[in-house]
Amino acid sequence: PEKEIIIKVKDNLWWSAISPHQVDNDTSIRPFKLHVEQYVLGNLKVRLNNIRSYPSNSGWDYGTNTDFVLPIIKYWRNDYDWRKQEKLINTFDHFKSKMYGIDIHFIYALPKDTTTINSISVKVILLIHAPSFPGYRFSEAPQVPGGDWGSIVAWAVEVIDTSRCRGMHLNFITMINPNPKYSYGISSTSPFLVFLDTEERKHVIPVLDYFVKLFHELNYFVLQSTRPDSLGFALNDSPLRLASWILEKFVRWSGCVQIHNVSCIEEKLLKT
Repeated sequence: PEKEIIIKVKDNLWWSAISPHQVDNDTSIRPFKLHVEQYVLGNLKVRLNNIRSYPSNSGWDYGTNTDFVLPIIKYWRNDYDWRKQEKLINTFDHFKSKMYGIDIHFIYALPKDTTTINSISVKVILLIHAPSFPGYRFSEAPQVPGGDWGSIVAWAVEVIDTSRCRGMHLNFITMINPNPKYSYGISSTSPFLVFLDTEERKHVIPVLDYFVKLFHELNYFVLQSTRPDSLGFALNDSPLRLASWILEKFVRWSGCVQIHNVSCIEEKLLKT
């Protein structure tokens, strides 16, 4: 039989820096509409018009490549239409509510009665609650340590609240090695005993190369999880720094780093 997973949830959680006795903990559900003030967009335009760049090293081994990031900045400055995106975002029903002392934003999406797929009328029965992570733009940031990765959050919700969570869709699957000492120890000398699939073996063996590669790709995680404010000041102040920081990971993880042509990233970011 399948082993039951029990996760204990702490009682009396409070994520706000303000004491519960000093804050209006109104837990009612309030409608929310996104609107960015025009002066904010004007300030962004000024910053994009006054960026300071420099010629970077070729390739992506040292981080973001100038030849890739400057076309993105040009598109952002001249062609990107925020009001169009804002209107699209507001086609959904947005709400906010207090949870554990902080404002949490979420989308409540009711399905249409029917939809048409390949000329066939299909009744949709999916109801979506899509919360914004605490600290991510529309939800207030908690004053406690946090984490990352929506797939792990979705998994936890599905496990903790099975009575109200009827389904879960993930595009990032995580697994925990039950015996890492055995897997990586034995596989160093006899990899065929651990990794039966030859293609999988190539990605993990030799172990040292795997961890070196992992270290290079996770350096951003170390910085963001240990000194987030040092980085946050720069990313919040400069659109160029923000674009550069996001673009580097997008390029390396999407496969575009293997294609030495800016058209790859333009296709994925600008034309979709």
